[in-house]
Amino acid sequence: MKNYILFILSLFFFSCRAYYVPNENSTPMLSQKNNLFLNASIGGGLRATNYTGSVAYSPINNIGMVYQSSIYSNGENNNNINKGVFNELSLGYYQLINNKLLIELYYNRGFGSSKNYYTDFQTKIEGSYETAFNKNSMNFAIGKVGEQFGISFFTRVGRLDLYDVRFRNIFNSIVEEELNNIKNKRYFTFIEPGLTANFDVKYFNIYLKGSMSVLDEYYTKLHFQQFQITYGLQLELNKLFKK
Repeated sequence: MKNYILFILSLFFFSCRAYYVPNENSTPMLSQKNNLFLNASIGGGLRATNYTGSVAYSPINNIGMVYQSSIYSNGENNNNINKGVFNELSLGYYQLINNKLLIELYYNRGFGSSKNYYTDFQTKIEGSYETAFNKNSMNFAIGKVGEQFGISFFTRVGRLDLYDVRFRNIFNSIVEEELNNIKNKRYFTFIEPGLTANFDVKYFNIYLKGSMSVLDEYYTKLHFQQFQITYGLQLELNKLFKK
């Protein structure tokens, strides 16, 4: 009975694991030459909380560039710590039609890693697993823009390459099987659609994003963050500099 209870507890703490947590979708809402935006956001889901900073710039009409950096964590407790980092560069095209409809298309190249540390309830042995990955993707967004309010639909399609999976002292056979499956498969395709609502307040754009992540394998989907809500603040530096 004691071993059964410990096994159930181990499943509970391992359920907090996250092999991959999606970063914020890079749809910067650039609409004209010399737009320069700074973004800060926080996104949350069942697996972890994402903290993201980014800068977006349009050097010429219809061309945008974005650099994004994020960290995530599930918080810390005595038995399970999960953390990760991700960096991404994006280059793309945008088109503003009649000052009302904004279309965006971006190519993204990113790289990241995750680490999970835990302690066995019974033996007190410390264990861990680590992953490192690259991600290539395309973002598409289309939405209505206005002086104070806008809304848009976006989706990201791409390929995740979990090229490095390492672990030690994995006492849970289910987790060990999952990690071996990921290590053997390595490549995953995904689609990540969502919606954005934004409000302009002077130099700032306040936005709310809801998104989901769907991968091509059933056995891992429960341990990739599937749903996320993101709250963000965008500073429009080009407006500030004009003043």
